[in-house]
Amino acid sequence: MMNGKWLKSMLATLLILASCFSFSGLALADDTDSVTLDIVHTNDMHAKIANFGKISAYIDEKRAESSNFLYLDAGDIFSGNPVVDLQDGEPIVALLNEMGLDAMAIGNHEFDYGQEAFQERVEQSNFPWLSANTEVVDETIAIEQPEPYAIFELEGVTVGVLGLTQTPPATAPAGIVGLDFHDPVATALEYEHLADDVDVFIALTHIGFNEDQRLAEEVDFFDVIIGGHSHTTLEEPVVVNGTSIAQTGGDANNIGSLEITYNKETDEVTVTGGLQKVSELETVNAEVDAMVKAYEAEAEELLGEVIGHTTTGLTRDGRNDGDAPLGNFWMDAVLHSVPSADISLTNNGGIRASIEPGDITAGDIYTVEPFGNLITLREMTGAAIKNAIEFSYNRNDRIDLQTAGLNYTIYVNEEKEYVDSELFVNGEPIDMDATYTVALNDFIASSGDGYNFEGKTIQDDAGYVTNAMITYARHLMETEGVIDYEVEGRIQVKSADELPGTPEEPAPSFSDVPQSHWAFDYIEGLTAKEVIFGYPDGTFKPNNNITRAHFTALLVRAFDLEVSGAAETPFRDVTEAQSAYVLAAYEAGIVSGITETTFAPNALITREQMVTMLMRAYEYETGTTIDINAALSFEDASSISPYAQAYVQYATDLGIISGTADGKLFEPKGAATRAQVATVLYFYAELIQ
Repeated sequence: MMNGKWLKSMLATLLILASCFSFSGLALADDTDSVTLDIVHTNDMHAKIANFGKISAYIDEKRAESSNFLYLDAGDIFSGNPVVDLQDGEPIVALLNEMGLDAMAIGNHEFDYGQEAFQERVEQSNFPWLSANTEVVDETIAIEQPEPYAIFELEGVTVGVLGLTQTPPATAPAGIVGLDFHDPVATALEYEHLADDVDVFIALTHIGFNEDQRLAEEVDFFDVIIGGHSHTTLEEPVVVNGTSIAQTGGDANNIGSLEITYNKETDEVTVTGGLQKVSELETVNAEVDAMVKAYEAEAEELLGEVIGHTTTGLTRDGRNDGDAPLGNFWMDAVLHSVPSADISLTNNGGIRASIEPGDITAGDIYTVEPFGNLITLREMTGAAIKNAIEFSYNRNDRIDLQTAGLNYTIYVNEEKEYVDSELFVNGEPIDMDATYTVALNDFIASSGDGYNFEGKTIQDDAGYVTNAMITYARHLMETEGVIDYEVEGRIQVKSADELPGTPEEPAPSFSDVPQSHWAFDYIEGLTAKEVIFGYPDGTFKPNNNITRAHFTALLVRAFDLEVSGAAETPFRDVTEAQSAYVLAAYEAGIVSGITETTFAPNALITREQMVTMLMRAYEYETGTTIDINAALSFEDASSISPYAQAYVQYATDLGIISGTADGKLFEPKGAATRAQVATVLYFYAELIQ
């Protein structure tokens, strides 16, 4: 494969040819021409240290068998076990030091304990924390600039390891203040020169399998990508564009093992590998296992403290269909801790386990909420709360937000898709114009899982969620003598046939875009102009994502573009049905391909691609040339690709687009929804008129 080492390969070939004329005759390759590198890798262990004795013994065995060995971790070693979390990660770093970890990519959960703890753990480590796309922009913070890469000089082979981190990391905002996170692909391309300095070049990433595939498609000089973040279990490396990608899953359930063969004569690299299930291991490193047990014993006193008793148990089961007993307790605890709040909300993904009937210990609380989330207070309108509820259901066509202070009902069609919702606060219908104080965990408050709780933040840190639950458990024991919860019907899902009708109002064009929907006017306006259309079942599916080909078709219809016939489409991956729209937009200079011959018509269009196409249409329509120095105000401006920066700034100045999270973020790589596309097209049409 082309991996940035062609020059060395050419020289090697010339040397071989030259030897044909030497007195020794033709030099044939032998075993000394190849070097084998053995790599053991882990990712997303999330503080699951119980089996580290077995994992360490496996690593010891592999290291002893190999002349060239590395142990690499692709990040997220923290958050998921109170034995580790109560000590801000110190136990797992000490264990990894003992296990001989050679390098680690910085994961998003490495920031969970705060910046001081982050830097303390870096200084404790005998291994480098790598991230080439993390930049310290405020030198007053505790975190020091991470190393971008590490080079290992082994026996007969030089190995380069480049670290990449999720952009931006999904963690509490306080953990990443003063840091910028750059696009991983663009960052990787800046290190192409390293490929000529090393024999084997490894990307050690914490960006997720989808982004790893994009990295392999756009960067051709890595020999292997060892990834994390998405918890993807790859039984053997997956090859994309000639680059092998490996990942073990998560929670220390598997250990990855790679055998990399480097041919010194041809500069070729081959990769094979697979996974070892930890549950199948028997040999234990006694010293590491003793360390684990000592750490567990240290935490036992605090974790074993009984804080309450439940006869019903507090289960999370049923949380995807309505309110769950544990969700109800959790949300009541948050409201109890912040009496000024009207409503509390939390995402189902943060509820990590159930509590069985019997005594409740502090350890149980840390098990069900292992992330150390803070409570954030935000003022939101009723309309904004309803938008958040709609988004929560549309993420996966199921309930995703547990609640207290708010009761809500989701109405769905036959396909279980969102049609509308009813919200009640203290038994009264929510007032769309009124303002409510909402208590959120800081993960979803800071756009985690794509949420946008639009409103004004009153307080970033209103206390830890775990502390709220422990305090409330003790309160219930004092006042009720027991902590019992059932399903209460706070959250319900009903058929749209049961939705109260409003016959005095004209029916919307689409069953899933009621008049209360934030994009109702824009969708209706473009539907009337026959720019956009719905689905045969009468829905619009406003939260569905849109492809590059579909958005191109919308632009062509909006501007009445036609194919001139002066050129043929250069794109080989466009279907006959798509070609007329794509060619018309291509001739107008509105669209370009991913490559010279590839348009990727079925790829989801990103927000920055959408704005770029739209503003190129603006240039075409008005004769304007957009050539400005982009002074982007978005906090994630560094993630906006260079080609899109001027267009994003110009569209912002014109009022065509606005950011998310109160205008703070643009989310350039986020996929655009049908409702968002309708909105920007509507404002663009108003501007042109």
